[in-house]
Amino acid sequence: METMRNSPRSLFVRRALSIFAVLAALPVLRLAPPAAAAVDDRTPLQLKVTNILDKVPARSAAEMDGLAARLLSLGREGVLEVCRRLAGPGKAPDASARYAVDGLSLHVSRPGGAEKERLLYVGALLAALDKAPDADVKAFIISQVQIAGKGEAVKSLARYVKDPRLGEPATRALLTIRTPGAEKALFMSLGPSTGMNRIAIIKALGDLGSRAAVESLLPLADTRDDGLREAALQALAAIGDRRAENALSTIPIVSSVVERAKAASRYLLFARRQAEAGQKDACVLICRNMIEKLAASQESPVRSEALSLLVETIGKDAMDDLVRAMDSPDRQYRGRALELAARIPGQEATGKWLDRISEVPPEARADIIDMLGERGDKTALPLLLENLKDGEKAVRLTAIPAVFKLGGREALPNLMPLLSAGDDEEIASVKLALLGAPGELAVTLAAGAFADAPPPAKKALIEVLAARQAREHADLIWEAVKDGNEVVRPAALAALENVVRGDDLPRTIDLLVGASSPAEALPLQNALAAAASRIPGPEKRADLILAALGKEKGARRADLVRVLARIGGAKALQAVVAETKSPDPRTQTAAVYALSNWPDMGASEALLDIVRTADDRKYSYLAVEGYVRLVNASGMPADQKLGSLKDVLEAARETNEKNIVVAGLANVRTGESFRTALLLLSDPLFRAKAAEAAARIAMPMPGDKGLAGVETARRLKKTEAFLEDEWFREQVERRATDILAEEGFVPLFNDEDLLGWKGLVEDPVKRAKMSPVELRAAGQKADEDMRLHWKVLDGVLVFDGKGQSLCTTRDYGDFELFVDWKIGPGGDSGIYLRGSPQVQIWDPAKGPEGSGGLYNNQIGPSKPLVPADNPVGSWNTFHILVAGERVTVYLNDVLVTNGVIMENYWERSRPIYATGQIELQAHSTPLDFKDIYLREIK
Repeated sequence: METMRNSPRSLFVRRALSIFAVLAALPVLRLAPPAAAAVDDRTPLQLKVTNILDKVPARSAAEMDGLAARLLSLGREGVLEVCRRLAGPGKAPDASARYAVDGLSLHVSRPGGAEKERLLYVGALLAALDKAPDADVKAFIISQVQIAGKGEAVKSLARYVKDPRLGEPATRALLTIRTPGAEKALFMSLGPSTGMNRIAIIKALGDLGSRAAVESLLPLADTRDDGLREAALQALAAIGDRRAENALSTIPIVSSVVERAKAASRYLLFARRQAEAGQKDACVLICRNMIEKLAASQESPVRSEALSLLVETIGKDAMDDLVRAMDSPDRQYRGRALELAARIPGQEATGKWLDRISEVPPEARADIIDMLGERGDKTALPLLLENLKDGEKAVRLTAIPAVFKLGGREALPNLMPLLSAGDDEEIASVKLALLGAPGELAVTLAAGAFADAPPPAKKALIEVLAARQAREHADLIWEAVKDGNEVVRPAALAALENVVRGDDLPRTIDLLVGASSPAEALPLQNALAAAASRIPGPEKRADLILAALGKEKGARRADLVRVLARIGGAKALQAVVAETKSPDPRTQTAAVYALSNWPDMGASEALLDIVRTADDRKYSYLAVEGYVRLVNASGMPADQKLGSLKDVLEAARETNEKNIVVAGLANVRTGESFRTALLLLSDPLFRAKAAEAAARIAMPMPGDKGLAGVETARRLKKTEAFLEDEWFREQVERRATDILAEEGFVPLFNDEDLLGWKGLVEDPVKRAKMSPVELRAAGQKADEDMRLHWKVLDGVLVFDGKGQSLCTTRDYGDFELFVDWKIGPGGDSGIYLRGSPQVQIWDPAKGPEGSGGLYNNQIGPSKPLVPADNPVGSWNTFHILVAGERVTVYLNDVLVTNGVIMENYWERSRPIYATGQIELQAHSTPLDFKDIYLREIK
């Protein structure tokens, strides 16, 4: 059988089958280009693997699972073929193979996956591991064995544990596998290993809790090698064997704070292992010894850790330890003790704290009170009530919220005396308690305490009544307005808005027209608007205010006009429009401001008239703002909104006014408003706002999928050059590419590496004359040169200006192509279609006609219809459509080449080839490409 497999006849048949498979996969062409003569001598298995890898990386996890299943269906040899395509750094691109192997590892490790598949796959990985060409590939394969392997991989991995370059990944894999065999393999490798490998093995043995390793680790815990000693001690602590206690319990007094902390933490880990093994007494003894010995302030975290472990181990039996912690001058440590105490329920625990509270300093007493409030045990309430009278302010301040937490509404009467006796902080604390109380009790208590309260307390009580909208006590607030106190009166004026009634409208007007300052007028305007809102019907609301308006002049007249905007109605609107012609600048300004804040579209015509006619530009600016706000807030259909915005855009005279309208377009989410915003990109004065508006119209938002389609993607890309916010620009770019994906476009460039690209080998005519061997050799050399000059930096394909063009590994026939490009001063490049030059790219200073023309045409048009380049150094977008011999090009959403026949540069007498590679032209100048997406036209 072996002889027959390698016979000349057999080889011939295999080669013929291979060629047949390649030819069968190609489309039938009427006019095959010369390049079609190339021969592929890969085996059927290799072709199947290539076909699958061409689809990697997949667009979803489900698709990757399907590709993994297809690879597994090829058996062990299929997996080995994928592994043979793994290459080290600087060698052939292998991203698709790595993606595939990673996908296979996840697929066979899935919950409920077939064990037979996993064993087949891991067996192939281990076979590939021994044959891998270099350490980088071996390390990658080991990382995949770590994902998918189990006990069957231990023997193979063990061979690499002592390897200087592969020891650490092999050790990690064995640790993950975590079988007794893996532990034994690591233990057996401990003695012969050195350096970082030895440290990695020690750490792994610790993580595995390997008691068999203790005797070997103990000598290392006393070595002079710092790294080795630290690793051994940590491992011994993690294992928790009592034989290691002497080594771990020694915490050198003369060592640094950091070293002492490390040693203490290790010892606590050892203590935890004792508790986990059922040796709670040993754990408790260690914790209490450490709490006693580690008394320095910088050792507080370790003491706190020991206290936490103690409570975790013995629970309420650690209460005495927690209570003793209050003797510590270290507040951080005391705080941790109180946190732990709050979790221990029961009256017995509460009693211990009540017995202790009088014996500690005020600071600690306040902390205990706070903790008792958090614990929620009401048996502590009587003692906390006593602490409301404590001589220390810090204690009283802590007792107020604690009493309220435990006593709730029933405790509120006990807090009220503090309003008269306390200072500002205590008053504020009582106020918070009142605001947190449910029901009407807080209002009743606040109103009842008001008459006898000092001014600071009255202010607090007024704020409570206002927050509860206690209109039943509005008269109390009105009386407070008459108070001449500088604290009480402003608080009462501010509160009126929340408590005023409709019947209070006349006296509110009187107060407003009599206001002595703008500081008093503003809260009274709010109160007047609130009082009016409680009268049914906008016309009735406005009557009294309009009557007062007829009597007033000056500043108070302007105050009344401002209020009318919050009332609305036909009468009020008529009055305000009339005041826009007032000879008093204050009243006129107030009227325009009122119209710009009008509650409905009734003010729109008046605002539009101001935009058209106002001499004072601040008035027209306010009017534009108000008009746009009204339109966007209205319930009009989108087409009417857009029409209204176009009206005000036409009327606006200043750039800042027009920009307000352009920004308002973003709220009308239709294709027509999108196109309207795009038209404004031609004007530099509105370009930034127009780009942002257009992008926001098209972008998805909650409840709205946004605009879609290829044209939307092209136009979104046009906005990118003018968006000022980098984060938003990235979102827009991502949305454009998402739309392309939705429309069936696939990325030719993955933003990470050169997968799917190759170097240039001659022209199509010369390539067609090469033998397969010559073509392969030339391709390898071209790829080496290509990797020297084409790089991927931050998701951008960067050419350094040297070397040859970059080509797709696949040929294409009819297609649509999106590609972003950027070129520097004096730059020159192009996009070759089907291997033929070229859609031109260059600096407009070098070619004033601009980019996008079919530069090499001799018979048909070679220049673009119009120049449409963005400034040099900015990104540009081509949308290229190739159908038969005809090419259409949009540059930055501008049609620059319209269905022009592209001539065959290489063979002028023949049409352009039916298929061919896409090439990014190298022309001795640096340039960048990104977002390369293609959709084939079938």
